[in-house]
Amino acid sequence: MAPMEIDLRNLSEGLNLFRWEVTAADLDVDPEETGIQGPARVALTVAKVGETALTAHGEVAFGLRLACCRCLEPIDQAVDVALSLIFQKGRPESLDDRNDLDETDLVFYEERATTVDVGLHVRDAILLEIPVKPLCSESCAGLCPLCGVNRNHQTCSCRPEENDSRWEALKHLKNPQ
Repeated sequence: MAPMEIDLRNLSEGLNLFRWEVTAADLDVDPEETGIQGPARVALTVAKVGETALTAHGEVAFGLRLACCRCLEPIDQAVDVALSLIFQKGRPESLDDRNDLDETDLVFYEERATTVDVGLHVRDAILLEIPVKPLCSESCAGLCPLCGVNRNHQTCSCRPEENDSRWEALKHLKNPQ
């Protein structure tokens, strides 16, 4: 994965702006599988808090091209993701034996580190925004299960089978007679 590093040696007190453009290949994800189109644009404002902590707030903007899960029509979508990270130098010993600490709330980096890589955090933010079942619209009628016509564009004369024998046993559970 291509590094997206913040150089701690050149970081000034106060706000510092970082920008990157990364492709799906840079993030080690398959664009065919994920639908990521073109480069993702990352903008982070990093604030140095003393000598031991950093806060990073920003946005990741990228495009998706997916297929609707009902009608299989292509969907182009622009996505903007807010990203907030807190980096802490060193890991306090008092936290070593705690299992209830959520590691995603606070990212620890080595005492001797000269850079902090935000690449994995950007990658995770992008992957979490990709819908599992993308829809072209909430009212998408989908494809006819019998003839395959896209019911958003035309109607078909197919009539669904009214009595599916596989469900007969369940009807007796609801209405015992």
